[in-house]
Amino acid sequence: MASVVHNPNKKVEDDTGALYYVIAVILIYGCSILMMIASYIRKNNADQKLNRYLKDMASVRKKEQHWQLFNAAAKAAAHSESKFINRVSSRSKVVLMKKTVLSLQ
Repeated sequence: MASVVHNPNKKVEDDTGALYYVIAVILIYGCSILMMIASYIRKNNADQKLNRYLKDMASVRKKEQHWQLFNAAAKAAAHSESKFINRVSSRSKVVLMKKTVLSLQ
């Protein structure tokens, strides 16, 4: 017949310690992955703001160039108009002088 001998010096191994270790490791890795995802989302949000800022700056620069060209064209038009007015006024002065000379005769 077989008999069961109980040895008091032998350690009884418990699976609960291993279970706590596995749960702790999974929680730590899970939290670190969540933190990594959150930082990626925050970085992506900052990148979107930077891209929006750069796009707005490009549009502002384009509008500024448009207004500079418009102002240059307006100045050129005003300058040519003043030349035209000066030519017309000098011709009218000549015509007026001729009329006055003719009326005096």
